[in-house]
Amino acid sequence: MNNLSQCRLCKKGKPLINSHILPAFVFRWQKETSANGHLRFGETPNRRTQDGIKFPFLCSDCEGILNKVETPFKNKIFDPYLTDPSVKIKYQDWMLKFCVSISWRVLAVYREKGWLKNYTKEQLLSVDEALEMWRQVILGDRKHPERFIQHFIPLSAISDTSVSNLPKNFNRY
Repeated sequence: MNNLSQCRLCKKGKPLINSHILPAFVFRWQKETSANGHLRFGETPNRRTQDGIKFPFLCSDCEGILNKVETPFKNKIFDPYLTDPSVKIKYQDWMLKFCVSISWRVLAVYREKGWLKNYTKEQLLSVDEALEMWRQVILGDRKHPERFIQHFIPLSAISDTSVSNLPKNFNRY
């Protein structure tokens, strides 16, 4: 779907493409590892979907910028970690941009769709400041997100617990 509008990342008036808010490889993995090969979302649990959430959001040039950090994340962290959660991963510069890109996309969609209605004016000002700072990091205009820092903590499935009433499907959450 091409809409001529302003790209959220470069802020230029360009044709927008349907952009995944979370990377497409996440949804491909979910489908491949699901019990029935389908996806469902919490808002419509009885309706199957073929793909993850996407909107006309970015231009193709900016999609390319995000792809440059999504591909190494998938190949160097996501896939190896799924194979062996004990794998050691050395920090590389692209990792910050990847984390920032996820935070930026999710928060930008929430802000744009009006899903932050319970936030105070001060909180919304911080949201806008974070979005702009993260945008600059993604574009390479800023090296660090300053007070809007990112942390990446890989967690594997819970295999054992002392809690007796933990639901069997707890790892889904």
